Amino acid sequence: SRSQPAWHGLGTIFPAEEDIPPSDAVKRVAGDVRIVARPVYCELEPGKPTVRMTGSQAIVRLPTVDAPEPEFLGVTTERWIATSYPELARALDHLNHGVYKVETAGLLRGGANCFVTLRGEDWDVLGDEMRTYFAACLSLEPGVGHRVLHTPVRVVCWNTQVMAEAQSG
Repeated sequence: SRSQPAWHGLGTIFPAEEDIPPSDAVKRVAGDVRIVARPVYCELEPGKPTVRMTGSQAIVRLPTVDAPEPEFLGVTTERWIATSYPELARALDHLNHGVYKVETAGLLRGGANCFVTLRGEDWDVLGDEMRTYFAACLSLEPGVGHRVLHTPVRVVCWNTQVMAEAQSG
């Protein structure tokens, strides 16, 4: 339920009385995450100098307080532009003006993905209470797009995100 942490303690749970924009929630969980593009080099033959692979760049999450080692996220074209999770989440800020409150947020897969879950409307079927959420799944991993899901599953970790994706169908 709202404001109750998941059994494993992953993800950040926001109190029911706190009404913050998604970008602020994401800033709290991913504010120090910096994703950068770096040149890609390849050793084409053993013992020979490395060659820069033009047209490609590596996407890397730089070290953070919680994850002191950099994380390689993938390779993409030179047209890819680095951004931040709070910047991406700003597109969601207009959704929650007192209607859809942020309930959870967190980072997944070494900083390659970020989620923010907004509480949807509660309703019932013949007295059986139902709950819905809007889960925004943001990604800075090459080849993985952003998604907004309408789901009965509150995202707090990778497993619940997979369930939310399956249930949003």
